[in-house]
Amino acid sequence: RATPDAPPPLVATLAGPYQQATEDVLGRAAVLITALRSSDVRVAAQLSPQATRLLGSTRLLLDSPAATDQRMRNLLLDLELTLAQIARMQPARGTTELTLINDAVVERDIVPRIRSAVVDLSAGGY
Repeated sequence: RATPDAPPPLVATLAGPYQQATEDVLGRAAVLITALRSSDVRVAAQLSPQATRLLGSTRLLLDSPAATDQRMRNLLLDLELTLAQIARMQPARGTTELTLINDAVVERDIVPRIRSAVVDLSAGGY
């Protein structure tokens, strides 16, 4: 039973298909971002097409009931920005771009937030 002061579960009313889609996009995004962190610039740039596909899915989720919860919306917005940066990466720009993206991912705590959201979705807490 929730107490009046406790925040409601993230996306408590998320319907099955949206829950599944959100879980899938977040899971794939976590894998992509983790792969990016352990890559050099050339390998990271090869992740661009996958980031582009995930970016489209993330934008769709932002316009869906999945984004009605403010915490989920904030996570999706941070993810959207990160995926857009990865999608535009070019090896010719050197390691600076990759370093900036990775630093932003760490600073915004994106991967732990994604993992927490996926666990909550899996457990039905959304």
